[in-house]
Amino acid sequence: MTKAARWLLAPCVIVAASIVSGCATTGFYDYDFTHAQAAGTWRSTTEAIDIELDVRDDGTFSATHWPQALYCGGATAEYAKDSPQLTSRKVTYSGEWSIGDEGANYVMRFVSTDENCRTSWSAQAWKNPGGTDLRLWLDLASSPDSVTDESLLVLSKVR
Repeated sequence: MTKAARWLLAPCVIVAASIVSGCATTGFYDYDFTHAQAAGTWRSTTEAIDIELDVRDDGTFSATHWPQALYCGGATAEYAKDSPQLTSRKVTYSGEWSIGDEGANYVMRFVSTDENCRTSWSAQAWKNPGGTDLRLWLDLASSPDSVTDESLLVLSKVR
């Protein structure tokens, strides 16, 4: 293969690899994510799923407009963003949060024993050109290699 042919083939290989790997969004895990960056108010970027997550410095959080079908009471998420289960029955609850150990500090863990939503779930800090978002998988039955935009719930920091 000539040098010119290899240069023309390289972009095609990159595009094909992105399609095959199921890349959902541009960016990467925010390995430098800190406790201070986590604290604040986060909102869903999906209008129909109007979640607000208030993450406080003291290690507590509260969630409002949270879909009860999303992780509450042992429920497993196996939805797409347009699922009616995510837009019906909303709850407000609170609990405690933490950041993963060194090397996994991009993972935030949330635990609640609140009667409205007994739950334990995690979100990943995802760095992209616009800043860092929190990503939640809506389809836990899928493999990480098949994650798409429709199987992610993205929360952006608003303050």
